[in-house]
Amino acid sequence: MRGWRLALVLALAAVSAAAVSLAGRLLVVADPLPPSADAIVVLAGSIPTRVLEAADLYRTGLAPRVVVTRERLARGESVLRVRGVHIPESDELTIAALEQLGVPAHAIVRLRRRARSTESEARTVARYACSHRLRSLAIVTSRPHSRRARLIYRRAAGSAAARGVSRPA
Repeated sequence: MRGWRLALVLALAAVSAAAVSLAGRLLVVADPLPPSADAIVVLAGSIPTRVLEAADLYRTGLAPRVVVTRERLARGESVLRVRGVHIPESDELTIAALEQLGVPAHAIVRLRRRARSTESEARTVARYACSHRLRSLAIVTSRPHSRRARLIYRRAAGSAAARGVSRPA
């Protein structure tokens, strides 16, 4: 009887490990990069990996500009600002890192509107792309966020805005 329980536990552990591995692979999606794009979009969050990927794509000549999105201020930051304390925001850190990695300041576009979520970030990028007649975007995000970001950006873009390809960092 003990051998049967041990076999069951081992079988369940193997199935669980396989399910976790499969779920991880389902979250990650990397679209083929086009020969060129109008812009590389760095989604807010995970600064090191996303910035490295965006800078590498820029240096390969994929696009003439890198678009940086902005997050809403963290709780309490506005109070600090009123009192004269400036804590660098994630978009400022992203821009500084891009410049240090060789992306010239003139090639970096920081969107003014702050995003509250990936959905609002996608709408802001879609508006920017539409108003600047951009047709092709390489959207840089983290690996586990890539499938979700691609779905959200495709929904936000609709048929009128730029086509985005997911590029996990």
